[in-house]
Amino acid sequence: MELTTKLLLKEKLTFRMDGIEGDVYEINETTQYILEKCDGIHSLSDILQMLSDINKGDECKITKEDILEIANFLIVNNICSIV
Repeated sequence: MELTTKLLLKEKLTFRMDGIEGDVYEINETTQYILEKCDGIHSLSDILQMLSDINKGDECKITKEDILEIANFLIVNNICSIV
């Protein structure tokens, strides 16, 4: 996957937890922001730049590798599709 990739959030997205076993994933503010920008218009590079602009001066920095890892997770788990 490249930074020029554009993702589109699936129209119907449901979060659920079955039982207490297994992996639990937290949707923090950064992940929520990324999901909101998965609109088929913004590329991963655009999203990375927007996050960088928002977080200037903060210790928490998202890297190219981070955004690609998150994007891969969203694709593999059928949360987003590649446009």
